[in-house]
Amino acid sequence: IIASGAPEELKKKYGPQSVIEIEYYMLTPGLLDELRSRYSGLVYRDNIIRVHSEDPDRDLPALASLSYEYKAAIKAMRVTKPTLEDVFLALTGRRLEEV
Repeated sequence: IIASGAPEELKKKYGPQSVIEIEYYMLTPGLLDELRSRYSGLVYRDNIIRVHSEDPDRDLPALASLSYEYKAAIKAMRVTKPTLEDVFLALTGRRLEEV
């Protein structure tokens, strides 16, 4: 046994950060600069931003509010959270299929 605990505890402790992805119809002037000043490691491509987040429940509403403030129309929003397979990979260096 390498680690034990509730699934959510294990994901938070050993898994990668969540990724928030927001797709815009079009970014408005100034929004991308503002987002980059607030979120390090932000990736922008084809009207989609990606932000790594330790707390997407806090960051997603903040990002939506900022987008609203800059009058940028959001097309879609997604949050990808770590899985137990991510935890297994982090702890063992192997995927579940390899076991």
